[in-house]
Amino acid sequence: MKFSHFLIIMFVLMIIIIGCAATQMPKGQGVICDNCKGLGEKYVCRTCLGSGEMSIADGQEWVRCSTCSGDGIIEGYWRRKYLIAGPKEKYIEARQCSDCKGKGWVYEIKYKQVTCSTCLGTGNGNTHLICNRCKGTGHVAENSAWMIKGWSEAK
Repeated sequence: MKFSHFLIIMFVLMIIIIGCAATQMPKGQGVICDNCKGLGEKYVCRTCLGSGEMSIADGQEWVRCSTCSGDGIIEGYWRRKYLIAGPKEKYIEARQCSDCKGKGWVYEIKYKQVTCSTCLGTGNGNTHLICNRCKGTGHVAENSAWMIKGWSEAK
């Protein structure tokens, strides 16, 4: 293990230890959590998770396969052999692209954002979420370097 890798691992462990200590503070101490703005918890719509919008499929279209660039084969693997004519005849090992099945084109589903049909765009609901950073207290330590973001469903 290189010394630089060791330093990185030690730095990450130090941040974890500091973060764990910072998130165990009683409510009302430290500074307001910047992830939840001091809320600590919220109730949201289960379908849109509070955003008021959801994605729905809006048709599909044929697009060039990004795996094989539209060739239908991927060189360097071992399934079929194609003869390449040239000054010297040689075989290049290739295989059929597994994404487009050798066609070179794939269907791509297009999505569009629409108003959530469950909460009618309000984002309100019965799903109880707790802030990942402050563990629902709304506050973190002033010197906390632990920057966990997001929300988790309460148990």
